[in-house]
Amino acid sequence: MPLLSLVRAAVSSLAQPNAQRQIDLDLHVEHGVLRPPVQAEPIAHALLNLLTNACRYSAPDSRIRVRSSLQWADGAQHVVLTVCDRGIGMSRPHQQRAFEPYWQGPNVNAGPGRGLGLSVARELTDAQGGWIELRSALGIGTEVDLWLPMPLSAGRSA
Repeated sequence: MPLLSLVRAAVSSLAQPNAQRQIDLDLHVEHGVLRPPVQAEPIAHALLNLLTNACRYSAPDSRIRVRSSLQWADGAQHVVLTVCDRGIGMSRPHQQRAFEPYWQGPNVNAGPGRGLGLSVARELTDAQGGWIELRSALGIGTEVDLWLPMPLSAGRSA
């Protein structure tokens, strides 16, 4: 599935009231047609979890942004999808625990979440040969990178 279709599938799967949120897609045209060698459904689900968290922990009128980039890591090219919000953010100690199942930071109001979104997203991404990185600042917002492997092109060697 092309990357743009995968991202659109995740955005269109957002539950109400998040489906009405302003989500800006900043995917480079050439990235939108890329077909990462991953199963689309698990990655769309991982991205949906990241988008749901971004919506849940941001003001209703703030925009969420999804952008793409191509990056090299571990001797291979990856497409990186970044979900950015300007929500409540996390302190550094909380970032270290963010991927623990059922863990929620103390600045999170009791709500519909169960503390599984990031851990499930990580599991799904890891199973596809990718990984997740998180950057956050308390009171400023959070950025989460979803790294997906890209195949070597026929004319390029490792």
